[in-house]
Amino acid sequence: MESFTFNSSLILNGKNYGSHYFQTDSYEVGVFFHSYGDRTSDDSLFLFEKDGTLLLGVADGAGGHPRGADASIAIAKTIEKEFHGEERFDLVRSLQSANQAVLDLKCGARSTLNFALIDNESYLNLNVGDSELIHWNTKKRCIFKSTPQTTPGLLFKAEEIDSEENLEHPLRSQVYHLLGDTNLTCESSFINDLKQGHGLLIASDGIHDNYTAEDLIEAFSGAEFELQFMNFCGHLLHQLEEKSLRSMDDCSMIVLRKKS
Repeated sequence: MESFTFNSSLILNGKNYGSHYFQTDSYEVGVFFHSYGDRTSDDSLFLFEKDGTLLLGVADGAGGHPRGADASIAIAKTIEKEFHGEERFDLVRSLQSANQAVLDLKCGARSTLNFALIDNESYLNLNVGDSELIHWNTKKRCIFKSTPQTTPGLLFKAEEIDSEENLEHPLRSQVYHLLGDTNLTCESSFINDLKQGHGLLIASDGIHDNYTAEDLIEAFSGAEFELQFMNFCGHLLHQLEEKSLRSMDDCSMIVLRKKS
């Protein structure tokens, strides 16, 4: 576990590696970022804080499209600029700006984006693609889970398949909507129930293609959040090095535990 100081802005992309644990006034935070193999990661992970609000998210440049890493980096930097700008930050407007930043690359790039703006006990989550957010309470009950814009994602939401069938579904990699599309479709959710002791995780499909929501909630629930985070990261890093994950991919995630 690397020592780390968070100073209002964090973006991880490219060939960044490692895991970090730190605390803000209101949250314990764990961050994990690792590319698959020696290549540059297509993921960009970001966390920004200002005036008591916290913005966290992940953009995952789509495989099969050119310059996926450039697309995810453009998204993270565009959102950072707007979040720390002088105007009042607007999540929907920043989504539009991020999409335009990908279009401006003029190379056919595409990327997912899942991000959430947290203000005290509520948050607004916008989701395009198959990166996911999970929120659970102190009793390990899932409060909210964003819906991947894939066939198994929709089937799971409709309770037509279970968690394991979701992981094994042959159409998991076919994503309906991505940034870089001229006409943008997103899932929008407002949650007003983020209480003390609750957990929230946001991650690319490199995490969600290998662990069910139940696996992740179990991994990060309990009294010793820092220890649990360290143990999970050690296990995940071992699997990446041994190439023993069910689906080998870039892996990036942010996990929060609300302190107060």
